[in-house]
Amino acid sequence: TATPVFSTTFSDEETHAVSVEVGNLVSTQSASVDVQAASGAVEPFLHHGGAWTVGQAAEFTVEFPSGWTLTSAAMEVGYGDGSEDTQNIPDGREYRWTHAYTSAGLFPLVVNLTVNGDHAQLFSFVSVQQPIGNLRVEGPRHVKLLSPPTSEMWHAVSDSGTDMVYRWTLDNNTTLLTAMDRVSHIYSTSGTYPVELFATNGIDSQQASLTVIVQHPITHMGITAEPVLQGQGTIILISVTGGREFDFDIDFADGTRQVFSSISDRDFLVVSSVSRRNSNIPTYTFSVNHTYSNVGEYPITVNASNHVTWNSQSVTAVVVEPITGLQLTIPDGQTSVTTGRAVVVIATVETGADLTFTWTYRGGNAHFDFPVFNVQSTGNTSTATQTFNSAGTYTLTVNVYAHVPVYDSAIRAQTVITVGQRISGLDLYPPRQGLLHVTNAALSLQSDGSWATVELPFEASVSQGSNVRFLFDFGDGTGTEEVAGVYNFFFGDISGIARHIFRQVGNYSVSVIAVNELNNISKALLTPFFVQVAPFGLSLESDAYLTPHGNVTQLRATLDRGTAVSIDWAMGDDTDYTDAGLTVQHTYRERGDYTVTVVASNMVGREEATAAVKVLGRVQGVELSLSGSLFPAYQDVSFDAITVTTHASWYRWHLGNGETKLTFRPTLEYQYNENGIFSVYVIAGNEISQAVSSPVEIEVQLPVDLRLIKYDVSTVLGQPTVFTVYWVGSNQNFTWDFGDNETAVTQEDSMSHTYSRPGEYVATVTVTNGISMDTQQLQVFVVTEMCSPPSVSILGAPRIQINYSRRLRLESAIFIACNATPVAIFQWSVTNGTGHTIQLAGVEAGVFQERILVLPSHTVPYGNYTFHLRVQMNGTIVYASSSVTVSVTQTPLRAVIVGGTARKIGRNSTLTVNGAHSLDPDFPNSSGLSYNWTCYVLGSPDVACFRDSVLQAGNSTVRNTTAPLDVTTPVVTFHGRRLSTDSNLFVIQLVVSKDSREAVTTQVLNATYGEHPIELQIDCPQCAAGTVNSNDKLTLHAMCPECDRLPDVIFLWQLFKVSEENHFDPDIPLVCVAPDGSNYQPIMGPNGTDATPGNATQATTGAGEGSTAPATAPQVTVVPDENGRNGGNPAPWLGGSFPDSD
Repeated sequence: TATPVFSTTFSDEETHAVSVEVGNLVSTQSASVDVQAASGAVEPFLHHGGAWTVGQAAEFTVEFPSGWTLTSAAMEVGYGDGSEDTQNIPDGREYRWTHAYTSAGLFPLVVNLTVNGDHAQLFSFVSVQQPIGNLRVEGPRHVKLLSPPTSEMWHAVSDSGTDMVYRWTLDNNTTLLTAMDRVSHIYSTSGTYPVELFATNGIDSQQASLTVIVQHPITHMGITAEPVLQGQGTIILISVTGGREFDFDIDFADGTRQVFSSISDRDFLVVSSVSRRNSNIPTYTFSVNHTYSNVGEYPITVNASNHVTWNSQSVTAVVVEPITGLQLTIPDGQTSVTTGRAVVVIATVETGADLTFTWTYRGGNAHFDFPVFNVQSTGNTSTATQTFNSAGTYTLTVNVYAHVPVYDSAIRAQTVITVGQRISGLDLYPPRQGLLHVTNAALSLQSDGSWATVELPFEASVSQGSNVRFLFDFGDGTGTEEVAGVYNFFFGDISGIARHIFRQVGNYSVSVIAVNELNNISKALLTPFFVQVAPFGLSLESDAYLTPHGNVTQLRATLDRGTAVSIDWAMGDDTDYTDAGLTVQHTYRERGDYTVTVVASNMVGREEATAAVKVLGRVQGVELSLSGSLFPAYQDVSFDAITVTTHASWYRWHLGNGETKLTFRPTLEYQYNENGIFSVYVIAGNEISQAVSSPVEIEVQLPVDLRLIKYDVSTVLGQPTVFTVYWVGSNQNFTWDFGDNETAVTQEDSMSHTYSRPGEYVATVTVTNGISMDTQQLQVFVVTEMCSPPSVSILGAPRIQINYSRRLRLESAIFIACNATPVAIFQWSVTNGTGHTIQLAGVEAGVFQERILVLPSHTVPYGNYTFHLRVQMNGTIVYASSSVTVSVTQTPLRAVIVGGTARKIGRNSTLTVNGAHSLDPDFPNSSGLSYNWTCYVLGSPDVACFRDSVLQAGNSTVRNTTAPLDVTTPVVTFHGRRLSTDSNLFVIQLVVSKDSREAVTTQVLNATYGEHPIELQIDCPQCAAGTVNSNDKLTLHAMCPECDRLPDVIFLWQLFKVSEENHFDPDIPLVCVAPDGSNYQPIMGPNGTDATPGNATQATTGAGEGSTAPATAPQVTVVPDENGRNGGNPAPWLGGSFPDSD
């Protein structure tokens, strides 16, 4: 608005903030007020229209609250224009009246009310305006676009109207709303722009517009006109740099003048190109065609203009006389001359002025022209004289030029001069094969069944001569062939090539005659030219021949075709037969393998074939050789074949068990898998003979092996002891040594023996055959009353591995069968890795005399040990032994973050993360642990927790810029507001290390904004080991430092099964993660555990099938079921999590 009055209606019953900004060209200020809008009046108020026209009756209304009774009401009104009014108000909720203002302006309205004896004053303002009359825009209609652009101003003009607000639209991107009646604007691009104006003053509005043309000025103008021949049109090119459209005023200087427009005269004024001289102003090129009737020079003047500028330029147009009637004449009329004679040629023209004559000549094979230097020119005549020293055909050319360049090329005339030379130095060459000349060619069978050679090039040349023609005669009755001679620049001679195909076998005399108009000479090849059929289809009857040594070998070859063919043989033993025909006989002196080659050849071709000839000796005898006659089964037996001669090439072995083997070497390795006597022989042979060896008998025995000896270990004196052997093998003999100086040898596997004195004996049984033996020793107790050695076993044998920090418990199981005594005596002993017996420090001797050996933790050093147990029946000589290997290893480090695996923290509190309970179980009281802390966003191990330097380690602060954090103290503190605001879930990871051991644990932090969570932690010493025995109680303790200060604290415990099958829902806020940030298996699975504390009321959670136990004390004990299991769920490992941090 242009007045400080604004009228509106509120539709919402609430408080409205109304603000106003007042501004001019140099500053602005603003103010605001709160207006309460209500559905009903609580006190009288005044309302009226926002603006009124001069002379129009303005309507006013005073409205009273509902429920008011007007027993006596009146008002005094001051209208602000010097007039006042007093009125009585009848009973009712509102009162209306009117008033007409006679002039425009802003008038304060004051209403003084008197209602039932009470007084009130109401204020307002009335805007009275004149209507807008004859609105228009005044300002420049054409704007010159300069660099940089300048500002132009336009005015809003009207015959009437007050307090108007103007909206100017200057281009597509500029709209301005102002109370001023003028506006300035800078146009940066050329074009036609409508300047539109809309004016309003609250009671009236009008529109006006003005079209503005923005143009580049004409900054450069050029004009050109090329010379033309008389009668041709002169093309005038006008180049204008500036903004279109243009008007052109052209004075052609021949008494004619013409005006063109780039808009209306497009047929006469042709735009030939558009370019840009710079990045802003375009350049246009126009062409005008004008024809002058007379020869001469014409000064043309062109004036160009657009809406904002003009420019004028001049150029001279030239019109010249054309060149006509060019002719060449030779005074003596001789166009054929001999070498060395001068030729004179005269050139004349009929019309033309200021002419220039140039003369050139070119030989018939030349690629460029040579100038003629002996030239005399006068006016329209020129004479050239030229002498030719080489024979050939020459073209003499004259070019005529005008002084003014009006022709695209010169006016030209030509004549041909022939210069002759006698022939000499004739040569004739046969065809080439590579770099060599050949005097023969092969006839080949064609697809139509005929015979023919390939096309053969014969070449003739002369050292000099002009217009030489060669006449070739090939001597086969086909006539002559004429070929024109061609000059060879490289060799400097004249040559011609004739190509010919011979179709019959023969010897031909080839000749040539060289002729021209002056003379002719002839020549023939020095030798006949041979045409033959090449040999084809040479083969031997066989690829391989076998011949006994000393016999004659005959070989026969065949040839499909060929003429004048010679057959040569190479026998492979340095013997050759030349032109010996297709059959040859030969006797080889030595045995061996030979390659025979036969070659068929003539002057045009060659073929060869080969065959292998093997000359063999006869196999005359063979013997079979072995290293012995007795061999074990399942082991290699080596056979050797020894021949009288070395001519055998294969060996077939007959092994006596129905199996044969073929080898190509005189040896064989073979295993028999059964015992027995076998007759073996070998056959040695080659392709022409064989020999058989005498058979050799061998015996094969199976190796013996004692598997088990069954006997009565404890024997009553005077009663026989029966020994029974279980064994494998063949050809066995048993040697029995009973330990009491009694021995026996049998082939039976059972033996009975009676001992004569009580005592402990070592009996020995040995089984042997021709290839092997096996022995076992037996312990035999001979007693007066039956007492067998106890059956002894150690649980966990043969090998047990245990950590150094764990108690070692070795339990033996025995079975006693002894009538003499039921009492057994136990004795443990320990040997180290080298077999030496060791004593364990601090362990009483009685510990090693129990059935169960229990050694405290940290007793047996790291290493490998053998624990031996001897159990002896009391008062007897009967005992039994057993042993077990024990490996004592380092215990894994234990990483612990106090407070559980998941905690809820506040961002406005300081958090302490305590890893001081981490330890080395092997040396729990010693230092040496290294601590390394890392904090990252849950699910994103590469994203750090903190915004800046927040980790407090002792008296120093460490910046969390990389992972892991460079913090080495066991306790870390930081404030919650330093955590990243991009996430609420974080993972604190602790890595403890010592020596080569390392342990990792994590704690998930759930950081909240709007609440102060209770600092709550869970302590579970039993959970540190990761597992709990099924018959132990699991005790978890809630650590809550603040709970003693808080009223009515209730602890709610939930126990969840870690599912091994289902997958966890990633939308649940708190997700278990591994140390590397990846998800664990789901933590809320089916079949949850029933946790039943002492007298608590059992409840079931809705999320998953877990167990919920409310309690008033911060401790809950999980009692195993009757099967010793907590619903089948082991206690969680450190690093687990809870489904809900509440």
